[in-house]
Amino acid sequence: MRTARARLVPAAAAALLALLAAACSPPADAARAWPPGTVLAVDDLPITADEVDAEIQPFLVFEPEKTDDHARRLALAHVVLPRAVARLQGGEEAWNRARERAAGLAAHVAAGGEPPPAAQSGYGGPRQLGWSAWLAAFDLEPGEWSGVVSQPYDFRVFRMVRREDGATPADLVAELAIHTFPFVPDGFDVGAGEAHFGEHRLTIVDPAWRAIVPEWIQYRMHVHDGDA
Repeated sequence: MRTARARLVPAAAAALLALLAAACSPPADAARAWPPGTVLAVDDLPITADEVDAEIQPFLVFEPEKTDDHARRLALAHVVLPRAVARLQGGEEAWNRARERAAGLAAHVAAGGEPPPAAQSGYGGPRQLGWSAWLAAFDLEPGEWSGVVSQPYDFRVFRMVRREDGATPADLVAELAIHTFPFVPDGFDVGAGEAHFGEHRLTIVDPAWRAIVPEWIQYRMHVHDGDA
């Protein structure tokens, strides 16, 4: 009897230690170390609050009565998350190559160099030109060039051809000569970029952003997978 009891005591102690270790260990997601300022992540790609806030201004110009959080929802849906998904679909090499080519053209024209023929012409407001491009157009007079503008599926450098200012800033309409540098893979349908959302997982790193991310995006990008 003494021998059997002696064998049971160490075994029970080991089991107790294992339970304590499991209780003290944080979940795998909680232990993940994200870069400072990260509020969301698409797969392994972190998104900071500053990255989102850099895209909210055109939405505030277009709808000045709305709140910053409303503008953040629009920026996430129309710019930040489509861009993150497209970046992951195309890969970092394509992303970096497109950005470097755009930066090269911007530097070339800023130095007075002759640009190649524009890839396309754009005319309209934010929905036709893209929110980021429309905002960049505010600072340009006809004949002037933008810097590098990051759109959801490409980087752009463009020249202002003409602008039509209205009664309010939201009424700005512009015609642009646009050079595009896409980073999406062949066959990626930029007209249906949201169709790829479900191929990636969104992690809400900062719990406060759960109330900001549109609910339809949370469901499509598997935030609620496993909820009771």
